[in-house]
Amino acid sequence: MSSVGCAGCDPVEEPEPEPVIPPATLIYPFDTNLSLASRSPVFIWDGHIEEDEDGSFEFTIEITEGFDSEGPQYFAGADTVFQLPDTLDVGIFYHWWVITEASGGREVLSDKGYFYASPSFNNPPSRATYIYPPDGSIDIPVDTDFSWYCFDPDGDDLSYALWYKRKQDSDTTFVPGLAVTEYSVTLETATRYLWHITAFDDQSGKTNSKTVMFTTVGGPEGVFADLTLTRKQTQGVVIDNIIARFDEGYAPQYATRPLQPPSVTCSGIDLAWQDSRFRYYYENAYTLTFFVPGTAYEYSVAEGGGVPALTESIIFPQCAPLITSPGPSDFVSMDGFEVTWSGYDDFPDCARQVSIAILELSGDSTGVYVTTDNDGSYTFTAGELSVIDPSIMDMQIVLIVENVMNIDSPGYDPRSWIRARTLTVQNVYAQ
Repeated sequence: MSSVGCAGCDPVEEPEPEPVIPPATLIYPFDTNLSLASRSPVFIWDGHIEEDEDGSFEFTIEITEGFDSEGPQYFAGADTVFQLPDTLDVGIFYHWWVITEASGGREVLSDKGYFYASPSFNNPPSRATYIYPPDGSIDIPVDTDFSWYCFDPDGDDLSYALWYKRKQDSDTTFVPGLAVTEYSVTLETATRYLWHITAFDDQSGKTNSKTVMFTTVGGPEGVFADLTLTRKQTQGVVIDNIIARFDEGYAPQYATRPLQPPSVTCSGIDLAWQDSRFRYYYENAYTLTFFVPGTAYEYSVAEGGGVPALTESIIFPQCAPLITSPGPSDFVSMDGFEVTWSGYDDFPDCARQVSIAILELSGDSTGVYVTTDNDGSYTFTAGELSVIDPSIMDMQIVLIVENVMNIDSPGYDPRSWIRARTLTVQNVYAQ
């Protein structure tokens, strides 16, 4: 309380003015040109609640279709983030503001925010979650059901397209217009398959899932071996590595029932066991002369741990093409683009086919694999690129040259392999 005085008068007490209520500061959305990412958006503001001495402020948000019109009000309590429980109509400019209420019935309105609910905005469906067959699975029956789970954040009706193919094939089986999340097929025995799902909503949104692999039941028995030498070149960085992986049965992608022999060497180099990856491994990232092109490299596997003794050799390729375009970090069009490379005719062993894959930067497959003549160029079409999720921006183009042979040795699955390969990697952006 304060007082005023006069000569010969008793002091008169006057009440203290009530604290000023600060209006909320709108944070999102607050732009006339903004189209929201959801038809049930989140609203955010700064409420300055620490400035109220008599207790926390409470907030009410009002949304209208006109500047001076009235609209529904939503009580947000002391929160300064509010998820709209209703669905907005599209094609309308909306106005919104926050009413700050304090003790004693005092309240103040914020400035007004604006946004446009564009008829074209839409949240696409989620990426499909695979139920069956899972990634890396083996012994899948030839008569099987593909099944998956997917949802749409806007609650739109969904339909699906199923894509699957044998890994070695370029042709893909395409099943469009599925209204349910399962589909029955009859496959070939002892075959590796790739599959993925494209989900479509009824607002023209679509999402591609990543591509995964499985292997059907059947085929010969024996220990499966993956013996691989790899030189990977990425924007001037060269890494050479050697791996040796063993499994009780056919496991071309991941370890399923891993085995560990006592030791593995490659041309006199002792490989170290990696517990996390269930394999023997060696890496050299410092010199360009670790692998000598045209040289034979010999694996020697000691018997034990359920693995038969093995000696196998492979010649490292001389041909080592380099991607010349697109360049590092270039933008590529999903309507189609050309990949070119040099070094495709430097050595006699360049007269072969090469493989080109497009991967997400994380290493997940996008489902784009091609095999083509090693003539220095290949043009991806819009159809081939349509399997790539539109949300993927960072990608890798991988050009692969490899020598590969199956292992024909007692106790081994004849689908086992020994291979030596060069990978040239270029990081690009989709647009």
